[in-house]
Amino acid sequence: MQENGPFLWQYGTYKPVANPWSWHKLTNVVWVEQPVGTGFSQGTPTATSEEDVAKQFMSWFKNFVDTFAMQGYSVYITGESYAGQYVPYIASAMLDANDTTYYNVSGIMIYDPSIAYDDLQSGVTVVPFVESAAAVFPFNDTFWADIRARDAACGYADFRDEFLSFPPPSLLPGPDDIPGKNNDSCQALYGEIFDAVSAVNPCFDIYAVQTTCPLLWDVLGCKSTCVPGQISSRPIRLTFDWGQLD
Repeated sequence: MQENGPFLWQYGTYKPVANPWSWHKLTNVVWVEQPVGTGFSQGTPTATSEEDVAKQFMSWFKNFVDTFAMQGYSVYITGESYAGQYVPYIASAMLDANDTTYYNVSGIMIYDPSIAYDDLQSGVTVVPFVESAAAVFPFNDTFWADIRARDAACGYADFRDEFLSFPPPSLLPGPDDIPGKNNDSCQALYGEIFDAVSAVNPCFDIYAVQTTCPLLWDVLGCKSTCVPGQISSRPIRLTFDWGQLD
């Protein structure tokens, strides 16, 4: 209700409104809470790997297609956050099935995705990110100089130059081989930047870095403190979208 569904409930308002940009205006959309045990889904979790998640999803999806006679539809799998792990595995399993009656995968999209180990998406990449949005990270010159120097000294800058390019030159090093792994100063870089921006902007939102105070009241739950003493977390949403598009 705050992103791509048929209704919007915007900050500072007391009722929902129709979303003129809802994805359902273009195609059929289903939001899936998976694997078992996620969100409001019922059952005992049994998946122990991403391959298990993909297998279980495909079993459910086949039944769903049969129930609503949707054989042969083009399938677009989308997701954000940790779905950066789920979506590629599910799409790969569907393609490997070579069954376009049920699994006619025509595309995937992942955004704000988790695609690797945490260090890669925190300390290794945090300095160029805050530099790209420097207007909302109003650090003093001393702090800027410190984090840039540590970015270089920890080997993060060289690591990005060598591995984080497209097309990738090789497989990424494993999480135990990442630079700065055993250096406390390197491991603290991401957290210190987060603390520093939170000190100058108490309403800082890691999912929407341009957010500043005051935060509007939000009936769906704020991403930070909207009402004194009331803190809500941001849910992770995974969507799966399929449809026959002209």
